[in-house]
Amino acid sequence: MKKTEFDYLSKDYSSLLKKSFPTAFEEVNYFTSYKVKLIYDLTKNKKDINILDFGCGTGASLKIISKYFKSCKIWGYDVSKESIKKIKKKNNKFNLTSNLKNIPSKKFDLIFVSMVFHHIDKRNHQKILSYCKKFSKNTGVIYIFEHNPLNPVTNYVFKNNLIDKNAEMVAPRKLIKKSLAAKLRIVDLKYTLFFPKQLYFLRFFEKFLFWLPFGAQYLLTLKK
Repeated sequence: MKKTEFDYLSKDYSSLLKKSFPTAFEEVNYFTSYKVKLIYDLTKNKKDINILDFGCGTGASLKIISKYFKSCKIWGYDVSKESIKKIKKKNNKFNLTSNLKNIPSKKFDLIFVSMVFHHIDKRNHQKILSYCKKFSKNTGVIYIFEHNPLNPVTNYVFKNNLIDKNAEMVAPRKLIKKSLAAKLRIVDLKYTLFFPKQLYFLRFFEKFLFWLPFGAQYLLTLKK
């Protein structure tokens, strides 16, 4: 089987990601924790649900998801077999796979997709969204985080990140269009990550800024 780009990057993924941030913003774990906590706060039923981390990479988000959703069953999927192997060596409590066929249909109450679509050829976006729809329960929710092309810091990080050298940012309107084509329902669009860790004390104000299209990332919420 031919190795993917992320099979080669999996060994140094964390360090490469950290180096891509400006010195003052080198808080990769903070950003991951921020997104998981936001999803946790948005999820009404937090107990005994099935969660899929679609595009889990080397497992940073899986670890944090397990801290917040303690009584939940957690799955992780990534196209990189090497990344999945790396997670398994450190933790075997997750259901992990690099094969889409191994993910059960109509299984998940929550699907977490963070920083994945800009790595996928835009011609395949609708196909991947259809897979997420297939894996989701009828009452399930799909949360997709992506870079906001309008944010200058995001653009700086994106251009200087070796992980993203073959990637292309996805504007919200384009992802919304593909979601509708996949017959998914648009629940909400929020702009997020307005403040770095150093300004964490200002995070309280973010709930009043979700509408403002200048956050570092955006969150698209979908349902069947």
